[in-house]
Amino acid sequence: MNDQQSTKGVAMRPQTTDGVAMRPPTYRSVDPCGYDMPDGMPHLSKGRKQCTAITAAVVLVIALVIACIVDSYHKINEGYVGIYFRHGAIQERVSAPGVHLMRPFIDDYVEVKIRPETHRMD
Repeated sequence: MNDQQSTKGVAMRPQTTDGVAMRPPTYRSVDPCGYDMPDGMPHLSKGRKQCTAITAAVVLVIALVIACIVDSYHKINEGYVGIYFRHGAIQERVSAPGVHLMRPFIDDYVEVKIRPETHRMD
């Protein structure tokens, strides 16, 4: 068996091309959290921090857009009309049954029944 190969369950030390065994990494650098890191380990460089910040900003913007769409979409059921309020003040806008959009986080609506109800007294 070749000495560079490992037997089953027994790992051999990695060797360089000249046959000299490599030394384990030395701990010289310290990451931002205060842990010793081997020289071969990647650190959060300035470019990586910028990439992380940009990714976080994009995710935040996408979440905000989805929240606006979800908040603005509403459905008025058949037999009702939609009455709209802006910051608590009633608006002149009245919508018919169906799917509608409104200004997110600014407008609210209430469904008002318009079908007459008949009550019989027996």
